Amino acid sequence: MDNKKTQKRKFNLLDAVILLVVIAVVAFAVYKLLPSENQAAFETAQMSFTAEEVPEYVAEALYIGAPVMDADRSIYLGEVVDIIIEDFVIYGADEQGVMHPTAKPGYKNVTVVTSLSVNPSAYGVSLSGVIYSVGHTAAIRAGFSKMNSVVSGIEYENPDVARALADAIVG
Repeated sequence: MDNKKTQKRKFNLLDAVILLVVIAVVAFAVYKLLPSENQAAFETAQMSFTAEEVPEYVAEALYIGAPVMDADRSIYLGEVVDIIIEDFVIYGADEQGVMHPTAKPGYKNVTVVTSLSVNPSAYGVSLSGVIYSVGHTAAIRAGFSKMNSVVSGIEYENPDVARALADAIVG
């Protein structure tokens, strides 16, 4: 009986697998928690979203300071800093066939400008892994409104950001 107590336990394959799993979990945690050298710094930008043929009651439900979300992806798109509401114009021909612009009653063109902190991207801005570029379409919720819009402008607060991004692509 004393022989069994003095005998040392041997290291086996199961012990090696358990040790490798523990090392992998610790390495992954360290990788995720430590800041990366290549992480881009966040920059302040303004994004403009334009929606055409918006019912007037939807345009009236917008307000400055409202949060804006991508309605399909639940991504925060900033806070409303400006709202531009214009008549929605349609063209109709007169008796001679000449086209004339006419405001469509009850409908507006709406531009919502937001301000937010973004991850700069060479192709626009990156938010939660989605790159938004000028021309990107998105259903947005702004204030008490929801509308289908297109990104109509992106401007960085620091003008050097856009130049640095362009230089990084061109070289």
